Amino acid sequence: MGWGAFAVAFSYQVERIAPTVLEAINKIGSMVNGPLLALFAIALLAPGIGQRHAILGFFAGALCNFILWIGFPGVSWLWWNVFGFAVGFAVAFIARPVRLAWPPALPTKGLALPLLAMAILIFVVCLGFSWVGFRA
Repeated sequence: MGWGAFAVAFSYQVERIAPTVLEAINKIGSMVNGPLLALFAIALLAPGIGQRHAILGFFAGALCNFILWIGFPGVSWLWWNVFGFAVGFAVAFIARPVRLAWPPALPTKGLALPLLAMAILIFVVCLGFSWVGFRA
């Protein structure tokens, strides 16, 4: 019920955020997409950072994006993803520096072949679509 009330109240503010609803949704999503990607990158590349520092990085990235939105309106909302990721990852890494796990942990032997086959299938399908697009 609370979320519904928030959505109704927020719907009256969409006009002030962006000229279209789609752009407003993307703009609001971009506030957290970069920091969320930083969380995934931390989990894969530097799992030793830990939950507390990773979440600190997430909130720092979201705060950076909010500051960009309010204080620097000339910066496109598309760049918020990049800034949020960079700040989120950097703050988490600086708060608790650890060695990067490189290369990242690979899947177990039983999953490696199906994952490789699926990646090749996706590549072939995309290549097929690009050939069809060039002929049309």
